[in-house]
Amino acid sequence: MKILIFYDISDNKIRNKLVRYLKRIAVRIQYSVFIADIPEHEITRLKEFAETLVEGGRYGDIAIYNARNDC
Repeated sequence: MKILIFYDISDNKIRNKLVRYLKRIAVRIQYSVFIADIPEHEITRLKEFAETLVEGGRYGDIAIYNARNDC
């Protein structure tokens, strides 16, 4: 499934952890925007990792959207 990942994280350490993770599974299309074509189980893993990093919005926000193939 194709997804878009956006983030707004001000803490450098946390942001760098997320970027390192995303670079393994996705392609950066802008500074804080990535696109990935990954299976459902990897999306679940990404969501869990992201929630752990930002601690429910305490350190920033991460948004993951479904990017349809015909967009």
